[in-house]
Amino acid sequence: MLALVANRHAGSARLVRRTHRALQRDACLVMERVVGGDEIEAALADAVTALDGCPGARIAVAGGDGTLGLAARVLAGSEIALCVLPCGTGNDLARSLGIPLYPEEAAEVAIVGSTRSMDLVATDLGTFAHAAGVGIMVRFAQAVADARGWRRPVLYPLRSFQAWRTRRPLDLVVSVDGQPLEPLDRPFEVALVNAPRLGGRVGLRLRSASPDDGRLEVVAVSRATGRAALMGLIHYFRAGVAKPPSHSLVRSATEVRIKGPSPFAVSLDGERVGETCELTARVIPGACTVVVPTE
Repeated sequence: MLALVANRHAGSARLVRRTHRALQRDACLVMERVVGGDEIEAALADAVTALDGCPGARIAVAGGDGTLGLAARVLAGSEIALCVLPCGTGNDLARSLGIPLYPEEAAEVAIVGSTRSMDLVATDLGTFAHAAGVGIMVRFAQAVADARGWRRPVLYPLRSFQAWRTRRPLDLVVSVDGQPLEPLDRPFEVALVNAPRLGGRVGLRLRSASPDDGRLEVVAVSRATGRAALMGLIHYFRAGVAKPPSHSLVRSATEVRIKGPSPFAVSLDGERVGETCELTARVIPGACTVVVPTE
């Protein structure tokens, strides 16, 4: 049985409408809700109630990475599988799972696709499915938070460049599985990556990351003059070379702790969630079930 929950305030309202029509045409929906972003959690709870006790139940969720991360948290530990319907701007989680970006194709996967487990990562500020960020990722999330409609994909590259240009080094201490992450020279970005795709349509794939390996990847980029580090990371991601570039660190871990002398902002799945002086992140292996294309 299949229920639909769609975020009408997702990056592309047009994709939400196309996805809704495709599922109405091709699937027998026991429930369908198209709601605003602040109503998503309640709609998901209603869908869980409607599907309670139904074998093979699935909830198709249409939205961006923030909406899908919330859905993964709600469904964690349940028997209900999450169907990813990418309607955001970046759609990194869908890209990481191999979900088609065309609404009609994604809807077909939701109906006939296979299931697999996906890890989640619990932090002091909430749980995420795709990535957490400290530094540039937070500034970018804040910069595009209010962009809607056709303006959003247009503003994405501009705001991304502005976030990079206004980067600032952070006084952070990072430990990976209880060991200090060294050498770490005042990073201007620390990213915790669970699903390997970063950066949307112009992004890169972190080859060492997988959404179901029980681990997350820590990517730290140091020094305010980090153009060389950025270009080196691009080469590292694309070519999969054995050694990360100068001024950049990439480590695999099950638990990460980030500490600072003053509060720093944190984003989870592309949404700024708050500030803290200490953030602990721990992998929850196989926390939820997702539907992916059948091989």
